[in-house]
Amino acid sequence: MKSRMVVSILLLIGCFAILGNIIYKLIAGDGIVLSDVIFLSMLLLFFFFTITWGSSKKKDGILPSEELGKQIQHKSASVSYYMIVSLLFVGLIIDRIVTGTPNTTIMILFGLSLVIQPFITYVIAQTFQIHPNSLGKIANWFIECNSRISKKTKNRMLFIIGFLTALFIISPLFETSSYYDLLTFLFGEPGDSFNPFPLLFSAVVIGLLITGLYYYEKRSREGDSREH
Repeated sequence: MKSRMVVSILLLIGCFAILGNIIYKLIAGDGIVLSDVIFLSMLLLFFFFTITWGSSKKKDGILPSEELGKQIQHKSASVSYYMIVSLLFVGLIIDRIVTGTPNTTIMILFGLSLVIQPFITYVIAQTFQIHPNSLGKIANWFIECNSRISKKTKNRMLFIIGFLTALFIISPLFETSSYYDLLTFLFGEPGDSFNPFPLLFSAVVIGLLITGLYYYEKRSREGDSREH
């Protein structure tokens, strides 16, 4: 419980620090960059996750895998859906009042938000049919594939996806990427012709990280087996 409290306090301090930076930029007349929003959102995500869920080892709270945890997640997902739809509708009205013209992107997202929930409900309902249609068969195939993948493999996949996102999407978008600067220093500015070396270099870096993660997990398992 103490460790959760310490982590949550540190995350909350980080949230206030980024929020203060955003307020300072607004007062100074500077624009808010995407990194400010993403970093604040990520810290808030970790903060609420930390104060909501407990640890299976320390047994200091509700676990997401428990029946009660699943009920909480189900109810929160339902409430979140309607809140997001409402926020999109309010944002569409505010944008119309401020700019005088509706934002096309927000209109499309608002329309999709109204359709996604009943569509997903229809697909999931098909998975319970004795003779499901094509969508139900595809959904059942995904469910079977997901059940065959171990939790550690899923964590590795999430790690790879997050790492690739940070390298090739988020970092250049911020225009302050040390890795992007390193690639530019080694291989020059991106040109019209295809240059495979940055991709090969990134593949080697990712491979080394995955290998290091594998040996780290292996040593952790060996340490646990020795303790038992």
